[in-house]
Amino acid sequence: MMNINVKEIIQKHNLLKKGDHVIVGVSGGPDSVCLLHVLFLVKKEYQLTLSVVHINHMLRGKDADADEAYVKELCKEMNLPFYPYRIDVRAMTKALSTSEEEAGRKARYDAFFEVLRNKKANKIAVAQNMNDQAETLLMRLARGSGLDGLSGIDYMREGVVIRPLLDTSREDIEAYCKAHNLKPRIDQTNLKPIYTRNKIRLELIPYLAENFNKKIVPNLWKTAKILKEDKDFIYFFADEAYEKCCKKKTEYRIDIEKIAFNELHIAIKKRVILRTLKDLGVEKDIGTVHLDNMINIIKDNKTSVGMDLPYDLRIEIGYDNIHITNKKEKNICQRFCYEIEWGKNIQIKELNAVISSEVLLNKGQEISKIDHIKYFDYDKLNGPLMVRTRRAGDRFSPLGMKGSKKLKDFFIDEKIPKKDRDHIPLVCCGSEVLWIIGYRINDKFKVDAETKRIVILEYIL
Repeated sequence: MMNINVKEIIQKHNLLKKGDHVIVGVSGGPDSVCLLHVLFLVKKEYQLTLSVVHINHMLRGKDADADEAYVKELCKEMNLPFYPYRIDVRAMTKALSTSEEEAGRKARYDAFFEVLRNKKANKIAVAQNMNDQAETLLMRLARGSGLDGLSGIDYMREGVVIRPLLDTSREDIEAYCKAHNLKPRIDQTNLKPIYTRNKIRLELIPYLAENFNKKIVPNLWKTAKILKEDKDFIYFFADEAYEKCCKKKTEYRIDIEKIAFNELHIAIKKRVILRTLKDLGVEKDIGTVHLDNMINIIKDNKTSVGMDLPYDLRIEIGYDNIHITNKKEKNICQRFCYEIEWGKNIQIKELNAVISSEVLLNKGQEISKIDHIKYFDYDKLNGPLMVRTRRAGDRFSPLGMKGSKKLKDFFIDEKIPKKDRDHIPLVCCGSEVLWIIGYRINDKFKVDAETKRIVILEYIL
């Protein structure tokens, strides 16, 4: 019987809630058969719906077919829905230019998530255990990894993938199967050192156990748990730093404030960058080389210098901020020009914004100090007002200053990054800019003691 109470692990890590629909990955081997049996025993208590997915990788001929038949029969005995997949992993390996191990993993999770979506399930249970945790730590250590990698496998990933057997040894799993007369299938390829993980399992761990420490597996498992606690502690502070440093956040762009960022420890800096990339949709293929290069660019602090990153991302150094953007952003804000009609709401579809206008007699009204509402002298206008993107020749007289300057020079003085300038909406009268929305109004058109009629403009995002 198992030494570890799986129900306790489920409760401790909040892996299941009442009413969950769980997709269970079952290969037919001891680990996954044990997992299915354990979940079946708590099915009534947690009011679970269980669905079983089996993937035939088409690598082992009749043996693989026999595995599939075994899992099908097991589901029939338990009265559980069975969803078999046959995926040519060898062909997939060639198509993806990857290893059979990685292709097989992708095939499995693609199938799990497909059934999850189709059946409107909310959890995926997989049978990784204490030995898998130890093997993963050694494999990542050999390849080179930081704290994130060495902290190993999580009990739950993104609130969906759960691993109830992660604290259970393979020896206990096999004992459980024997005690419950489950008679799982044995994949003979797992007994051959033909894959990296197999070599670690069959050669490295036995060597370490014999020559260094008999308890190498539980000790490695314990090490991964300790490292995970440290990782969680660091990420707690990294998340606080991220909220402090990151000022502008959209689906396509995040700005990091330089001064706040440069005050951080290097370990927190890297995690702030990783969190930024994650929020922009990228969580993989960002390695130490990328992070070190990004840190060096930020340290050099040369304005407008940048570098491209995987998945169409780019980092660029601005005057006060570090800009990390998805290049797709260029396609979401196009040039536009709309005439402002008095008393009407003008939709700016490119920015998903609205600008409204109103003309009133000047009765000494208090001038609004709200950033998105501005007042102008109607009688100083010499033509219709437009809301548009910038054009060559645009000029501006910043409020409180005499004389005018090119809009480009104003942007430079205000340290507005080049990549932002075409995205800023302008209220204009001809080539004269009345209002750089989000920044300043034109001194020439301000309301003063002589103003008879007032134009009120409001910009709403």
